[in-house]
Amino acid sequence: MRKESHSHGAYQAFVRNVGAPNILRTDNAQTQIGLKWTTTSRNNATKQVNLVPHNQQQNQSEQKVRDVKKRTILTLRQSNAPLISWCFCLIFIVDCLNHTSVKALD
Repeated sequence: MRKESHSHGAYQAFVRNVGAPNILRTDNAQTQIGLKWTTTSRNNATKQVNLVPHNQQQNQSEQKVRDVKKRTILTLRQSNAPLISWCFCLIFIVDCLNHTSVKALD
């Protein structure tokens, strides 16, 4: 996707390749509340939830990114690793989070 105007095509490709999501949270961008986007969501029975603009607390992905950054910095400090290895540490943290059980998922 090179431009924001390509987002609807990317959304359609996602639905074709992966499947339609049950719920889609958007940040009120013009392309995500437009007629084409809304029509595609309705045709695929996807509930669309619009978040409050400029409120990062509602966006769960922002919280996850913040948590990964915090854990990466903490791990680098605790291990006295050089800062140049931050990208390897970030990948390690994401792998750990992906393979750790979550109580809410039982």
